[in-house]
Amino acid sequence: MIRIVLIGSGGTIPSIQRAMPCLAMKYDKVFLFDIGEGTQRELIRHKVPFGSIDSIFISHLHLDHFLGLYGLLETLRLNDFKGKLNVFAPKGFKLIKRFDFVDLKLLEEGKIYFHKDFEISAFKTNHEESSFGFKVEFRPKRVFMKEKLKALSLENIPGLMFKKLLEKGKIIVSDKIIRLEEVTQLRKSFSMVYTSDTQYSDNVITHSKDVDLLFHEATYLSKDKHLALERKHSTIKDALEVFQKSNAKKLVLVHISNRYLEKEIKDEICRFSKELKISESDVIIGYDGLTFYYKH
Repeated sequence: MIRIVLIGSGGTIPSIQRAMPCLAMKYDKVFLFDIGEGTQRELIRHKVPFGSIDSIFISHLHLDHFLGLYGLLETLRLNDFKGKLNVFAPKGFKLIKRFDFVDLKLLEEGKIYFHKDFEISAFKTNHEESSFGFKVEFRPKRVFMKEKLKALSLENIPGLMFKKLLEKGKIIVSDKIIRLEEVTQLRKSFSMVYTSDTQYSDNVITHSKDVDLLFHEATYLSKDKHLALERKHSTIKDALEVFQKSNAKKLVLVHISNRYLEKEIKDEICRFSKELKISESDVIIGYDGLTFYYKH
């Protein structure tokens, strides 16, 4: 089971309602995307075990996106952390030397992390010269087709034979060769994009095509479009346009400014969802602790 937890839904300045940016993915290990101030406390609150963290992906070098790293590393050091922790960060990132269990890797566009079940890639966003978003893609999973098994009278064969079929690609049943492709099909699995900070970007749209879950920053309302342009952030409308053009299944708005009331945000979503002809029910205002579960 894949567990996705929005640890921090705010940006720039923490508030009572919203912690600093961080998204966690729990599969066999924990993978963090950004790690704002106070992240380790938020991980405890939302029951994400930081002793199981495998990798941390830092999108860019604004303090609200990585200031929580050092507190977490110190906690791990004091608890005699035995593993190796991968930290992916843009060029220019400096690490305090006392944390010798950290393997620092500088970010480049393309595939950056390989797991037996998924890959993580980085892509450029329109915020800083070295600012990145991240895409997680679980590999397609081969599943058995019940109707095919029934047609070949294979629905009751032992589980070990299914395992052998998956491993070898074929088995012999009653003197007949059964090939894997005859009774299985590849099923698309989970995919996700976390943009971090960005203006509206065609590159984000390209990398978000057909994903199951899109976390897109939405710092400003449209009335403050001039601030979004000046500071290279997105409005809610920008995020909705990216969602529409990417054909993603669900949009979660994050990095939301503290200056707006919840009603203002909801009204903006309602207005532009109608204008862009997208389902308002597929747009979620991110909040700390928001959790999704997906099968793989």
